[in-house]
Amino acid sequence: MGRKIWKKIGVCLLVMVMTITGLQTFKLPVAAVGKTDFEQSDYVEGTIKRAPATADLEENGNLGWIHCNVKTQSQWAGSAINQIRDVKLEGNLAQIMNDTDTNFVYSGSPSDNHKGQVINGLGGMTSFILPASLEKRYVSVFTGSWASQVELTVYINDKIQYSNIHGKTATTSGAESYLTQFSYYTDNESDEVKVVIKTIEVFDTTYGNQSIQGIALSDKEQNYGSSLSEGLVQGELIKAPEYVNLSKQGDIDWIHMDSVQFGSFNRKNVLDAGITEMTLIGNCDYVTTNVETNFVYSDGMSNLMSPEVNKKGLVFTGANNGFSFKVPGSVENRCLDIYTGAWAADIKVTVEINGEEAYAEIFGSNDTTAGSPAKYQTLKIDYHTDSVDDTVKVIIKVNHTYDNNWGNMNIGGITLGTRRIEDDGSIIGGIMKTAPSAVNLSEEGSVDWLYLNDPVLSEYNRKDVETHLISDVTLIGKAQGTPISEKTKTAFSYNDGISPVEENNGHKAYVFQGEGSGIEFKLPGSKEMKYINFYAGAWAADVKLEVLVNDTIQYSSSFGSSSTIPDTTNYQVARIQYRTSQVNDEVKIRAIVTKGYDSTWANMNVSAITVSNEAPVNIDETIKTDNWIINHSGGEISELKTKIADEMYNIPVRQDQYSGFVWTLNGEKVILSSVDEDDQGNKIYTGTYKNNGKNLTFTIGYSVNELDQMVVSAAIKNNLDEESKIDQASIQLGFNTYLEKYPDYNDQLFPTLIRCEKTHAWGYLSTPSGRLMTIATDSPVASYTLDYQSGAHRIYSASLDVLQSGKLPERHPQGLDKLAPGEEKTWNIYLKPVTTLNAIEDVKEVIAKNTDLPMFDADRYTLAQGEQSQITILSKSAIKDNKLTIEDPEGNISKLDIEKESDGNYKAVFEAADKLEGVYKITAENAEGYIAEMNLSIRKDWSWYIKKAREAAVEAPQKGTSHGESYYGLYSAYIAKKYFPDALWDDQIDEKFEEIYPLMYDVDTGLPTSWQDRIQNHSTTLGIFVDQYQSSGNIESLKKAEVLADFLMTKQKADGGYYNGSTDYTSVIYPAKSIMELVYVEKDLMEDNTLSESDREYYRERYDLHMASLTKAMDKLVRVDGNFDTEGQATFEDGANSCSITQLSEFALMFPAGSKERQKYAEAAEKYMERHTSHQQSIIPDSRMNGGTLRFWEAQYDVEMGLTSTAPNMMNSPHGWSAWSIYGLFNLYELTGNVEYLERGMNAMGSCAQLMGYDGILNWAFIADPQRDTNFFVKDEEASIDDKIVGKHVRKTIGEEYVPMISYWWRAPKNTWVPGYTAMGGSVVQGAACDNDVHEVFKAMGEVALTKAYVVEKVDGTFEAYNAVVDVTDDLITITPFEDVVSNVSVKLLNDKKVTVNFYNGTIEEKVLAGNPVWIVTEENAVDTSTLDKDSSLKDLEVTSGKLDKEFDKTVYEYSVDIGAQAGQIGIKPVSSSSKAIVYVDGNKVENGDTYIVKLDSALMEKNVKIVVKSEMQANSTTYTVKVTSMGNCKILSTEGQKAIAKSQHSTSGSEGPAANVLDNNISSIWHTNYSGGIVDIKDRWIEIQLANEETVCGVRYLPRQSGDNGKFLKYEIYISNDDGETYEKVLQGEWDKSNDWKVAVFDKVKATNVRIVPIETSGEFGSAAEIRIVGINEEINKALLIETIETAKTINLDYYQDGVEKADFITILANANILLETASTQSEIDEAVAALNDAIKALIPKTVDKTALSIAVEVANNVSEEELAKVVPAVANEFNAALEEAKALLADAAASQEAVDASFDRLATAIQMLDFIKGDKAALRSLVNMVNGKDEALYTEATWEVFAAKLETANNVLADENAFQEEVDEAYDGLIRAYLSLRLIPNKDVLNDLINKVNGLNAASYSPESWAAVSLALENANTAMANANATQEEVNAAAEALSSAIEGLVEAEVLSASVNEGVTNTVVKAGDTTASIKTGDSASLGYSVAGLALAAVVLAANKKRRAHK
Repeated sequence: MGRKIWKKIGVCLLVMVMTITGLQTFKLPVAAVGKTDFEQSDYVEGTIKRAPATADLEENGNLGWIHCNVKTQSQWAGSAINQIRDVKLEGNLAQIMNDTDTNFVYSGSPSDNHKGQVINGLGGMTSFILPASLEKRYVSVFTGSWASQVELTVYINDKIQYSNIHGKTATTSGAESYLTQFSYYTDNESDEVKVVIKTIEVFDTTYGNQSIQGIALSDKEQNYGSSLSEGLVQGELIKAPEYVNLSKQGDIDWIHMDSVQFGSFNRKNVLDAGITEMTLIGNCDYVTTNVETNFVYSDGMSNLMSPEVNKKGLVFTGANNGFSFKVPGSVENRCLDIYTGAWAADIKVTVEINGEEAYAEIFGSNDTTAGSPAKYQTLKIDYHTDSVDDTVKVIIKVNHTYDNNWGNMNIGGITLGTRRIEDDGSIIGGIMKTAPSAVNLSEEGSVDWLYLNDPVLSEYNRKDVETHLISDVTLIGKAQGTPISEKTKTAFSYNDGISPVEENNGHKAYVFQGEGSGIEFKLPGSKEMKYINFYAGAWAADVKLEVLVNDTIQYSSSFGSSSTIPDTTNYQVARIQYRTSQVNDEVKIRAIVTKGYDSTWANMNVSAITVSNEAPVNIDETIKTDNWIINHSGGEISELKTKIADEMYNIPVRQDQYSGFVWTLNGEKVILSSVDEDDQGNKIYTGTYKNNGKNLTFTIGYSVNELDQMVVSAAIKNNLDEESKIDQASIQLGFNTYLEKYPDYNDQLFPTLIRCEKTHAWGYLSTPSGRLMTIATDSPVASYTLDYQSGAHRIYSASLDVLQSGKLPERHPQGLDKLAPGEEKTWNIYLKPVTTLNAIEDVKEVIAKNTDLPMFDADRYTLAQGEQSQITILSKSAIKDNKLTIEDPEGNISKLDIEKESDGNYKAVFEAADKLEGVYKITAENAEGYIAEMNLSIRKDWSWYIKKAREAAVEAPQKGTSHGESYYGLYSAYIAKKYFPDALWDDQIDEKFEEIYPLMYDVDTGLPTSWQDRIQNHSTTLGIFVDQYQSSGNIESLKKAEVLADFLMTKQKADGGYYNGSTDYTSVIYPAKSIMELVYVEKDLMEDNTLSESDREYYRERYDLHMASLTKAMDKLVRVDGNFDTEGQATFEDGANSCSITQLSEFALMFPAGSKERQKYAEAAEKYMERHTSHQQSIIPDSRMNGGTLRFWEAQYDVEMGLTSTAPNMMNSPHGWSAWSIYGLFNLYELTGNVEYLERGMNAMGSCAQLMGYDGILNWAFIADPQRDTNFFVKDEEASIDDKIVGKHVRKTIGEEYVPMISYWWRAPKNTWVPGYTAMGGSVVQGAACDNDVHEVFKAMGEVALTKAYVVEKVDGTFEAYNAVVDVTDDLITITPFEDVVSNVSVKLLNDKKVTVNFYNGTIEEKVLAGNPVWIVTEENAVDTSTLDKDSSLKDLEVTSGKLDKEFDKTVYEYSVDIGAQAGQIGIKPVSSSSKAIVYVDGNKVENGDTYIVKLDSALMEKNVKIVVKSEMQANSTTYTVKVTSMGNCKILSTEGQKAIAKSQHSTSGSEGPAANVLDNNISSIWHTNYSGGIVDIKDRWIEIQLANEETVCGVRYLPRQSGDNGKFLKYEIYISNDDGETYEKVLQGEWDKSNDWKVAVFDKVKATNVRIVPIETSGEFGSAAEIRIVGINEEINKALLIETIETAKTINLDYYQDGVEKADFITILANANILLETASTQSEIDEAVAALNDAIKALIPKTVDKTALSIAVEVANNVSEEELAKVVPAVANEFNAALEEAKALLADAAASQEAVDASFDRLATAIQMLDFIKGDKAALRSLVNMVNGKDEALYTEATWEVFAAKLETANNVLADENAFQEEVDEAYDGLIRAYLSLRLIPNKDVLNDLINKVNGLNAASYSPESWAAVSLALENANTAMANANATQEEVNAAAEALSSAIEGLVEAEVLSASVNEGVTNTVVKAGDTTASIKTGDSASLGYSVAGLALAAVVLAANKKRRAHK
């Protein structure tokens, strides 16, 4: 929040501060140090600060110096030659002080020389003369103050050139000392330079004083070093009072914390707030109403007076909740009181000066008793600063709670004052108001009044009453020679006076002349409120007004005017109210001239004083009609009401420097000091300006005309007979457009549109609630100004700059910057409300009907080729020549005919066909001579914009930053890739993504590593991943999107909002919409039947999860109804509203039509849209801006636009964020069918698209303001070298023009994270910019326009079409899209019709029903990701030096390589498996097979190099990692067991604090030296790591903090201790750069227990570190012997060893040895383990050996004969012999172990048991094998041969096996003989085949169905037999027999006669037969053939059997 956030709006009373109405100044009761308000010259420049500790007067006073060190002036110390002369001291010269803050040094001065001359009392003065000089001279004046205010003024020739006010106002002990330093020069050597130091106010009438201590004059700049800073802040804690008067104690400012809406507190009604930037920390809870202190005030803002009981306080429950605020720096003492309460909690109050803690207090209550009261205390803080420019911040938080649930603090009030007042119980308040034009003293002074109408002050006229309250009217100082003026602004009348009794139109006042002059009068005490009105004026003077009770000041205020121009008196009325605690109290009011700007004539005049028991009102300056109430008292609007929607609407107006209607000249208000009436009785306010060679008269008047318009008539006249140049003359409108808090801002006007035309100006203001106020002028207005809050999110008001010099847009009137001699210009400003709420479409009609102005309108402002715009011209008078004038983009002029449709309504059609693309200017002039202008644009194809946006995303590169806006171009790129793949651009975008993504996110987890809480970044990245997935099909992109969606859900609170800290960010860049984009994909996948059921179920679960989250968020948006958080300053914020509209409407579309959910969210979206229309350029007749949303705070962030005092902000509209409302407009059209939404959406899309210039260069935004004097950020070509880019600001006036993107040249260094915007954090960072947010436009285009066309049937039967052409034939509508990429056509009809759409891939015809829009869709014309090559693996990976730790395998993804302990480089050469794949190494694209160089700058470095392989179009990706190290034989020691200690560490504060943070593996947490107790000395900023054990170390790795620079080690020393910190030895000194990378310090290896890093230089005044690691020696360890020994030990059978400690030790030592194989870090550990294990083996004690069983076994074996053994299979025989020999040897071996004996017994016994394994007799088997070998496989069926061959193979294997048993031989024989006998010869099928062929030749129709059926069945079986390769001969014969029988049984259906020869047997051929029929008797021949076939088969079988058994 800015310091001026608390400048409140729409307030009627500004207590203690005057309402400024002209060239005048104001001061607080005790002014802050600085210049008083006067015309500052160039001759003198000065500053003031706290006095320095030491001042060398000789060194700094080479032209003269003085030290006031003794009482006698002539004896003062000083220079011999002294140009300081005529030093005079006036007043009560008191003591020589001995305790000045400064020790004055010069030749001969004592060592302690703190002296100065004290001058007591009011009016005490020091003056001296300085020499005139044409060259600059430098002066130092050392002064002091106690209980006083001192003014130092520098005059040249009696004219003030510089002034400051300073002093210690408190009456506590000890004066304060100050140093004023100024430089001066003069025009002539005869000029006189005089310095006057005067005590202008005292707070102790006896001892209040100034001191003059020393003066020095030099011809060179002076330097005294720093000032005293000790004791800047002091505090005292006291019991809270029963009541406190906030108004009195807070004479600078106060706040009463009476609202749970943080920041919306009642507070002092003061223009310049002293308590600023109230910022919530954590959360506030509720407002309690029973604090101990009753808060009283009489000058509040939201309530002027406090209620009788006012014990409210804001409660903060829980630790770390609270708030902070700022108060101004001041070299004078300031009193800050904080009224607190604590229950079961401690409160901590911290005061920081310039970011350093200067004071802290912890207090509270530990009482946790239920029902016990809080402990109430007041913390009274006194502070001052070295400079008024110092920043003072106060932080109040719950420091600790003693009850975890309910521990809390409450804060009731805060006061900031110049002093503390001993409150007497009186209540006094007041306000300065512009004097009214007339007042009736009799009515207003119902109790008493006086009128100063006589040259003798005491002879004033007064109210004729018995008892007068006003008494003792006393002159102070002197009156003017002729004391009565008759020029007062106010006309006084009365009818109950003494002499005369009555008077009308009196304008008299008594004039008090010169400084110190004034008036004083008394009033009696009263326990009832009294109201005083004090009418006064000031000319060239400042006046202080004070109210004293019993001679103690209880209230003061100031007003005045610095103008010395005649007749510019500033007339004011002080409205004062008072109540005293006792009726016998005495009230005194005095007003005194405190400063004169004209040494002779400066004066104050006083006209009248009134007293009443009721608050006064101004009279006779209010216009009242049925539809208007206009209170213009004093010439300015104080109340304004008009009727809208049948209700009187109170229009909020300003009553401060932005009040209206007011003339300003060059930004300064013109005082309208007189009032007259015109012929109609309307009051005309007049003022003059006579200065700078000008003589101008200004007037303003108010009326309501016959058309019920409010008319403001304003004129300016040049009274000279020569031309008068005017820089700027403006009319302030005074509307309170400062939208500060919900719900108030819903009814505040916003300057939605002001448009200057050649002949007039027009526009409208609108409220979010839908109230519309039109404004128009009948004369040309040069320009306009929106009064932006500097760099913030609000606009105070607006002005019409009727005369304005400088560059202006071409449409504006030119040359309105002068007045001819005697010329008078007049403007009538017409205001007329639109009577219907939200009727934005009526604005132009209201203006046209009520003025003579023509108004342009059109249904579309941006057109595609082939489209047309329907133009409307509204004008009461005819359009000249019935034609419009058109100027095309090349400047060619043409005419366009118009037609009159009705009175005041003209139509024309603009055709875009065959016209140039670009902007067309169209003008219309009516018969009254007024000219209106409109712009239309012909655009390019949407696809052109998308493609160019992708190119811009490459050429103006995306960045890895703290702000997602910096990489929005990825949206455009992936949308373009989806529809228009182009490897040239797509590959570059992907390379950039690979570079920047790891700068912000963990590439493995997908979670953010940068700015984790800035959830709008991550919602942006989520959406980008969805677009990535849709453009490539890469499932990894979808997974990353899901990770971020889940991450966003962790930021969702129970109320449904997605939070960044304590702020709900649901409507900041739309996190919910990004999740919706993911949900659409999840929905498609869960319904995709090509996926497995488990996959579909997964996506169904994800869909449900995310939909539930979205529902909570959207329900909250519905619920809060616009009362949501905004990212920056609280206001009615464009983005928050438009994002809400977009998200709610998008969510509504996710539900079926007609559902209650769709209705709920759609209605909420429409409601938001209605409010947001106030911030949309919905009706501006300009295609470049129409539809742009009104945003005005991005320029300084996005494009580093340097804001200036004259251009503190600017309207960037359209801007990338304008697209947020575009989504909502299109969604609402789909939801409601309201064509207005479609037209507004299309116009907005068109204006936003034009941010892409027709030359293909992308602009950041369009500046809608007509004239902004800016600091434009451009490239410094001279300073920029290669990749180092430097920018600079150049002064440039811009207006109604595009601002280019800076990212085209302002590029971030490669692989470098940068802040979101350039000066973020205070220092300029190359490449930091947010201008890529413009790409939101193209994201919206891709969603609502690129692939879509819209067709609407109009009432007249014609069609409105976008991105398509419509042909109508009878009832058939044919739609042809303009572009092939269109796959969705929205059709809205009034009647049911058939619709045909000619899509790119064919025609679709549907019947469309009347009603809401219906989509006709076809398959998207987008890349088919299913056809892509998805191989993303590497085929090979090589390194040029060293060796990978493992052989490359494409399925293994992690490798490492070391280059040795040295700086060096290594080449990495990846080769992809697919030629279509793309390889990125470290985010850099590497051609397949090329080598990428990785550099390590020193030893002990590690770098994880990511190799990302992406398949064609990135459909798949695989990541390999190569860890490149330069560790050599070093290693990073484990942090386990280590401890970090530091000399200084901050107590935990978020992620900052303890030294332990450097070992926590969290780079976001840091160690930081303490910053609560001031600066930590450099030598105390060390940090040390205590090792777990003594280690051999060789280096340190240091990771600086990753955000901010404060505390980074830049130069350092490393110290080593090897005796646990007893002694240290320095081993290294070095330097590190300021980057965020790991730093390394390498030194010779050394034994250490402690390693300490000591900084020599740090960044800033502190020390910090994120992580620290110690590097040790990594010895080469040989584990081979240990492995061998362990294996040996494992073979030992412990069953053979005795139980006991030896066996137990062996088991333990073996287990430890196994562990050590993995954990050993030194060779000695290994060696020790080997020795221990060998010792343990040797120590095992064997059990006693028993050989009995073995002896018996040997005995049995010896009895086996050789013959018996010969029958056994050889394997058994051999094993038997070997086992027997082993057994005999063991029996003979006395040392044989029991284990060996038992094993030998087992072996021999087994061999004996196998002696029955007799060898088999193979003779018969061998004979059989020999017999069947050689059989011909071709003769046998396949099935029988396979069995036979297998058995033959088995038999051969048995014959070859020498160990085959008899059983195996017999089994092989049996199997083979059986298989041989089962062999079957392949049968003969010839007969069967002939029969089949014969049947196939017969005609079925020739035979009876029954007989033919038998043939068919037999034929089927015959065919089966023929096809069966394994059929036997018997099966074949049977089939032939059956078929033959069936043929024989055929019965003829009909006999056909054939021609036969006599005596010849006829062969009958049936009809259709192709084979001769078989006659009776033929069966014998067939039978023989079949029988023969069977016999042959038998004989053949017999022969085979015989052959088989030979």
